[in-house]
Amino acid sequence: MSELFNVLGSKLRKYLRIISLIFKYFIFSFIEGRGSKKYFQIIHRQFDMYIDFKRKTLINAANHRIITKRRRKRITFWIAFRDRLSIKSVYINGVKHNSYKHFSVIIPIFNIRVNYLAIFNFKTKSDNFNLTIHYQILFSNLRDDFSTMLENYICYDEFHLFYSWYPILGNRILIKDILAGNLPRVQPTSFEFIITLSESGIVAGEGRVIGLSDLKFRVVNYDNMGYSDETPFFVTGGILTEQSFFLDNKTNVRFYYRKGEISNFVEPIFAGLKLVQTKLNTFKPDQLNIFAIPIIAGGYGLTCSILINENAFLVSTEGYIYKQVCRLVWHEFIHHWWGNRISSEGRGRFLLTEGMTVLFEWLTAKEMFGEHYFNQILRQARKQVLKIHGYEKSIANTDRISPFGNTIIYKKAPLILFQLLRLIGEEQFISFCTSFVKRTGVYHWINFLRELENYTDKNLTSFNQLWVESVDIPVIPNKNTFLYDDRGVGEQRIDKIVSCFMLKQDYQKLYENILTIIPEPDFRNKYYYYLGICQKKKGNFSDALNSFGKIDLEEALYYGQGLYEMACIYKRIGNYKEYQRLIKRIVTGPYLFDDPRYIYNEYRHIKDL
Repeated sequence: MSELFNVLGSKLRKYLRIISLIFKYFIFSFIEGRGSKKYFQIIHRQFDMYIDFKRKTLINAANHRIITKRRRKRITFWIAFRDRLSIKSVYINGVKHNSYKHFSVIIPIFNIRVNYLAIFNFKTKSDNFNLTIHYQILFSNLRDDFSTMLENYICYDEFHLFYSWYPILGNRILIKDILAGNLPRVQPTSFEFIITLSESGIVAGEGRVIGLSDLKFRVVNYDNMGYSDETPFFVTGGILTEQSFFLDNKTNVRFYYRKGEISNFVEPIFAGLKLVQTKLNTFKPDQLNIFAIPIIAGGYGLTCSILINENAFLVSTEGYIYKQVCRLVWHEFIHHWWGNRISSEGRGRFLLTEGMTVLFEWLTAKEMFGEHYFNQILRQARKQVLKIHGYEKSIANTDRISPFGNTIIYKKAPLILFQLLRLIGEEQFISFCTSFVKRTGVYHWINFLRELENYTDKNLTSFNQLWVESVDIPVIPNKNTFLYDDRGVGEQRIDKIVSCFMLKQDYQKLYENILTIIPEPDFRNKYYYYLGICQKKKGNFSDALNSFGKIDLEEALYYGQGLYEMACIYKRIGNYKEYQRLIKRIVTGPYLFDDPRYIYNEYRHIKDL
């Protein structure tokens, strides 16, 4: 009987906790909405921050110059994401203000901490006033898939700040916004940051970085134009080695890295960078910094800087993964045109940023590594796009939400732009793109399309409706169409099953359904790969190894991924010799990976042994 009461009590406490969270969320959402961007606008930020690597803390004195748009007695700030925050003091026009309250709410279901600062009863004689908040953030180092969108962490000598760590003038946060990835964004303003480190290091990111000493840096944004990117800057501790190169008589490239041997990467990387700069031919930065440093993501293309996962430069310079490392650097460099000079909003907002960047990355790979490699990239991208079922998102309104958001953004979008290039003609398409990116600014996809129509005297309305606005893949193969469905009935069936599994994460259902299918040559690799995944999840390691071993060499993506899964199994059962052999084989082999970052990490551990 006591056990029954304990179980009932546990369930009751769980439900009460959920009800409490929901109650807090809605009450706080109401409170927060009473003072926001509708009433105030930040016109300048000036931060004086100290970063302590050992204590994993950020201490900041954040001064905001604010103008009042409509009179309010309350103003709210959104400060930090997922992390513990303490407010030390608040000053208005240099006078200490004690009427404020810090709210820390965990949003139901997602278990996400949100920190708000509500400041009450403030009165100013002028519409223009200074608000200074002294606060401290203790970083939780929660590094999961969601953290790749909002990377805030301090770990050992690395420190990464995404846009959501510092005060953002409040906007009401709704659960539907979180589901859509519409989190509060930094208001574009001019800024000046003073960053002091607890140990020597480097600061890189948006704006001009001035090294005042090994421990102190000043960051100001370019031309004081109010541009603020989602990734303001990255900070890492420790001394970096520097190598300097010249792309041409104007652009000096400085390559910074902590470990690894970059010399074997330099020649193809720099040849590709020159190709990109020649092809887009709109501006040449005086200096380009490439930082090989510890980040979760593959890389970032910031203003006159590129941040790359340092583990990428530890892999072998043989095989396709080496080529993917080169492509990654080119991709981030191309963001200096698509993403930095030209940003996209509205319907199809990823077409002009990631879609166009990936397209030019592919075109660069074609010139550097040949037609065969280029066609292999296209075929793999098409296979990944075709297997999506049950995800009702077109390119026009897609987001990054898993499991298929990034497939649409990084695979479907560039494939459709490639079709547009073939329809227009490569020379004319690139010529138009070069003229388009001469102007910095924020544009909608429809701006690009309408100007392209005028430039080429073609009507592209039907193209936009078919490929950008539509969810489905229209089956209209012709000489300009690369993205069409050429799968057989069996392959379509297994793709539908796998897509449903990816949406619901139900390995048992996936396993049961796969067993009802007879593998055919067209999808043999895919069949045994997912069968092996299910067997691995069920703990049937010998069966999983047998399934992965049946994958043949015809399809590099599943072959390489199968080898990786086999390596993970050998590592798990303690056969480290076979694990190391397979990882080394992967990084020197002809295997394409959609995201080779996990290979970098495994190979790094092997090289450290």
